[in-house]
Amino acid sequence: LRSEVLLKQAHKDLAVWKNRFFVLFPDGLVYFDDEDAFKQGKPPRGKVMFADLQCISGQAADVAPRFMFMLLGKNHVF
Repeated sequence: LRSEVLLKQAHKDLAVWKNRFFVLFPDGLVYFDDEDAFKQGKPPRGKVMFADLQCISGQAADVAPRFMFMLLGKNHVF
């Protein structure tokens, strides 16, 4: 549906943010080191499948994003 370079927080070092190439599909997001890796057919570095997501805030879905932004202190975080 769409592809774009986004910042992704490094798993082990919460202070490090890296550019990753994300591709949005109807059932989730997959991400690669860069666009070339995607075009070369390399396997993705990771994925976020929508069916696996749960709201951990206990708030309604239309309120949860604002809560998460405040919690993490960064914009465009999910």
